[in-house]
Amino acid sequence: MLPSVHFNQLNFKYLETIKQNATIADAVNLYTSGLDQYTQFYALNLLEHSIKSVQKSELDILVDLLKFPAEKLVQNKLMSVLSTSALMMGMEEWLKLDECLRLVFAEVKFEILFYQITDFLPLTQKSEQCLILLKTLCEDIYFYETYSPVPRKQLKSYFSGLVLSSELLVEQIEKQKNIGGEVDIFWIRCLERRDGRGWLKATEEWVDYSISDMEHANGVGGIERGQNAERGAVLGLEFLALIFDWVIPRAIYTTSVLTRLLTLISSPSELIRLGACDCLLVLYSRNFPAIADRKVIIWSATFTPAAFDTFQQAFLNPTLPPSISHSSLESSSMSTLNLISNARPYEIQKRLAQIICAIGETQIPTKEELLPRNFRNYLDLLNLVSNHPSLVISGSSISVWIELLKLDYIKRSPELISFMPNLVSFIPSRLIKPEQVSNDPVKSSYADVDFDSNFEVEKYCLVQRQKSVILLGMITRLIPLESFEFIANRICGQLQNPNAEELAISGILLEAIAGQLNDLKLADEQKGVLFNEVLTLFKILLEFKSQDPAILKQILPMYVMLIEQVSRDNIILRQTLEKVWSLVLYHQDGVPYPEIRNVRAKAATTLVKFGVKIPDLLIPFYDGFATRIAEAIPSLSWGLRNHLYEFLLSIVYFSTTPDVDVKKRLFLGIVVPLVEEWNECAMPDSAEGMRNLLGIMELNQYAINAAQDPTSPTCQLLVAQITEKDAIRGKIHSCIQAIWSCMRLTITNKRKKQSGTDYQIFWQPLLELIMPNLVKCIRAIHGTWHLPSWNLLNLPPKFNDILNISIGERAYVLGRQGTIVEDLEPGEMAVDKQIRSLSSWLAHIREQSYQTLGLLPYLPYYYTLLTPSLISSIFHEAEYIDNRHWKSMIQSFVKPMVLCAADNSDRLQVLQGCLQSLFLFVGNKLETEWSKIVESGNFNMGDEMMEETADEQVSDEILAERILRDLTDTYSEFLSVIFAFEPKNMQQEKGLFKNPKLVQFLLSTSTLSQPLLRNLCSLVTFKHTTSSRRILAVLSGILPVLTENPEFYNVIGYDMVMCALRTLNDGYQKEIYTELISLVCDIYVFMGSKSAIVRETFKREMGMDEMFLKEFERQLSQTTQQKEKQMLFRQFLKNIMGVSVSEIGKLGKDNGGFVLNKSEKLVFLSSDVKSGNDVGDLGTLFGEEE
Repeated sequence: MLPSVHFNQLNFKYLETIKQNATIADAVNLYTSGLDQYTQFYALNLLEHSIKSVQKSELDILVDLLKFPAEKLVQNKLMSVLSTSALMMGMEEWLKLDECLRLVFAEVKFEILFYQITDFLPLTQKSEQCLILLKTLCEDIYFYETYSPVPRKQLKSYFSGLVLSSELLVEQIEKQKNIGGEVDIFWIRCLERRDGRGWLKATEEWVDYSISDMEHANGVGGIERGQNAERGAVLGLEFLALIFDWVIPRAIYTTSVLTRLLTLISSPSELIRLGACDCLLVLYSRNFPAIADRKVIIWSATFTPAAFDTFQQAFLNPTLPPSISHSSLESSSMSTLNLISNARPYEIQKRLAQIICAIGETQIPTKEELLPRNFRNYLDLLNLVSNHPSLVISGSSISVWIELLKLDYIKRSPELISFMPNLVSFIPSRLIKPEQVSNDPVKSSYADVDFDSNFEVEKYCLVQRQKSVILLGMITRLIPLESFEFIANRICGQLQNPNAEELAISGILLEAIAGQLNDLKLADEQKGVLFNEVLTLFKILLEFKSQDPAILKQILPMYVMLIEQVSRDNIILRQTLEKVWSLVLYHQDGVPYPEIRNVRAKAATTLVKFGVKIPDLLIPFYDGFATRIAEAIPSLSWGLRNHLYEFLLSIVYFSTTPDVDVKKRLFLGIVVPLVEEWNECAMPDSAEGMRNLLGIMELNQYAINAAQDPTSPTCQLLVAQITEKDAIRGKIHSCIQAIWSCMRLTITNKRKKQSGTDYQIFWQPLLELIMPNLVKCIRAIHGTWHLPSWNLLNLPPKFNDILNISIGERAYVLGRQGTIVEDLEPGEMAVDKQIRSLSSWLAHIREQSYQTLGLLPYLPYYYTLLTPSLISSIFHEAEYIDNRHWKSMIQSFVKPMVLCAADNSDRLQVLQGCLQSLFLFVGNKLETEWSKIVESGNFNMGDEMMEETADEQVSDEILAERILRDLTDTYSEFLSVIFAFEPKNMQQEKGLFKNPKLVQFLLSTSTLSQPLLRNLCSLVTFKHTTSSRRILAVLSGILPVLTENPEFYNVIGYDMVMCALRTLNDGYQKEIYTELISLVCDIYVFMGSKSAIVRETFKREMGMDEMFLKEFERQLSQTTQQKEKQMLFRQFLKNIMGVSVSEIGKLGKDNGGFVLNKSEKLVFLSSDVKSGNDVGDLGTLFGEEE
């Protein structure tokens, strides 16, 4: 129990700590200790918190004591009864108890608020206690849903009235009268107080008083006195920060508080500096729509040379006296490291960075298109933030630059235009990679403080690079010549002493700049200057000679970036093609073969990109390259051969010059031999055939014999057999990769419309030749995972790794670069290495098959080939398909197959069997595996990405959960796309759904609708917030449609309701409580007049009283506003949850809550970033070069 001591002897932070574990008895003991109103106030908070935290079964007897809130709850006798009777409360009385508690506590707290706290406005010894209570009340009223709406609204009126001065209150009351509004009686009552300053002004004076007392503390007890004064000042600043978030603007500019806060960020006290920074951050993050308010409150005090100098000194010297210059700080890495090791100064520096960024994002942009004076001073200040070595601090500025450049009147201002060169030169340092952070002692020291794992650093660097590229593109549109000149000079300088990492950064910069050049509208003179600059750089790149593979891999992409600008020069174009072709055949003594292979692949893909970008200019070279490629093919690898076929195909397909017949002849001349080669492959059509192709039994026999003598004739024969099968598998992989590459290039490429080519004409006759082997391959792979058959082979345990996740797949799942499986040297036979190779081959061929199959639905003729037996083959042994394979199949194949048929009823009928299998197998699999995880208690992670730093640290359980999360996310995204809604402003014209025929087909086909709706309900309950929120939106959207069909009443009234209620009782899903309440509310509203199923569900499953339910329905029927209905439901659902739904935490405010509660990391990472789970090039997926 809490000690019975006076409140001013208790440490407030201690009380806040024990609040989390306080019992009812603790609260009663504190209350009944016969102390003053302050202690009683805090005891009430403890009691309220503890009662809401205990089990519902402990609270039964309290209801009778609380039925009449006006019956002096605060009397000691009743409080003692509460402590002895709390253990007897039953669940069914919770609703009444909780409502009584809220009303009573609101009443009691208000009495203390008005009659007691206002008496201590003068600066007295009890001012600190007064501020503690004010701070607690302010949080309860404005930032937490501690009270039901009516008491909360009343308390807001009282609180706001007591914060304002009497003079301002009179003004506000007069305004209400002038507009004919109802005068706030609570404000009138506030005028009765003895002190007319209001809490805002009084707290400002209290802070000044405390700081003065701290500065003059000396003599006996001087240290303790100074510490007490510092604590009091900090408490006042914390209260001011809460007030600034909502108080009327006039209350702020009638004080000198902002000017005073600017001086306090240079205070000797770190705690006071941090408190002042918090106040400033709240003020600068607040949007003042009226330009007059912004000018008077913000601009007048902030945009002055003195204020900017204060910001600069405070930011540059967070731990040092003003007399020490920033240059001395920079010259001493030890000083910087000391700053990092001392957490509070760095925290202050981060707060100051947030403040500076908030000024740019919130206070500078105006509808009136006005700029504050001394705008250039602000840009200099923002530039300091941009160049800080901390990723968190410097990264925060990039978004500000982007926002400023979005506004035409700002980006064309002389101040910003003159600052552009500085901004361009800053960007390269932001394209930093994680390894560069770890190699820099200062940057890595900051990163150690800011980030919890290497993965966080990787993601932060990725987002920072993406934002920097966006910023550079915006700058290039404003100053194209200067931007290109900057990157050209940078590259030319680097070529003098080339470094691959630096050239990689320059490549990113060049791509961002070059991407803007074609769209620029320049005067003829500017165009000429720019063309000469581009041509000069291109010639330098072309003449540059190097045999270093790392350097060559950075130079080749630069050719692609600039080729469109220089390709009109026929001589340059010819030289470029010759240079790149020479690298296709690259060889250098002493260079490892994998590096040679990577350079060749890079050169070949460079040619492909040329073919896509400038096909008409390459048509004259087509015959010559076709001859060269035919001559070189015998000595080239399968992968390189496929890239060169892609190059020829890109010229033919995207060119606009040949007529259709010529293009078709050339097209078929490239593709038909590849398809024929694919059909020549001896593709197994069963698990047994696939195991034979893998050479598993030969490998097992080799392992047995090699243990005795690996050089024996038997072993040599087995090696030859295994090597022969390796070659067959290599050909199969190459053939399907070639077909996939050609189809991807011509079917999904964004430039296909520009070519004027109807790709359906070219591919249609080839489908019947491609499909059989493709389906055989998928069927055989699926059958290989039939575990009963596999176990009958009685292989050694390590052979199970063939079916387990491969090295490349594992790296992909964990968001890391895959490890390349080394090629087997001739005659080499290491069993473990071969097992890894087989696992990798299976992963490649499966993914390639899925993706190839996923391209076929774009060809309409495909659906006529999709017979039930073919679908059965595709879903062969579905119950043994692993989660990672289901994810890939849904994403790569099922999704495009369904969406391409969405507006065609005949095609949809063909897919019925496919979809039925999908809904049944995937739904059951997800339900089973999520249940196992929850029941086992081995719940390892949230929705965030895996954060372990090394693969070996990731357990199989965590990896399996991660894969399950990926499947859940993919499946929920697929279903949400099916039920995608038209924008609300278009629904009247186009209807509710983007795919109306597809939705109608799914909901009208009983064999599909039942498993589908069950899947939707289950997805809401899984511990994957992203998926739950996504599916809640689907259920809410389709609810009006479902309620029109009585067949769905049971699903709506029971399954949907129960999935929402179960999730509401799951503390993991607090983020989506509002959506869950909205869904249940909508169900009750839509179903109330149509069926009693919902009411029966609450009665049967929740044990709720019939009369109570009818009374609730009566109240609901009389409520017209959606917000009021949801609030009524909040009260209703307390009986189910055992705690008010509103207890989940902060109210949503400005899409992110109170600014001081926002994580600067999460704010930065909230940008749209391409998901690492999107399957792209398989070479990237499995860690290979292009």
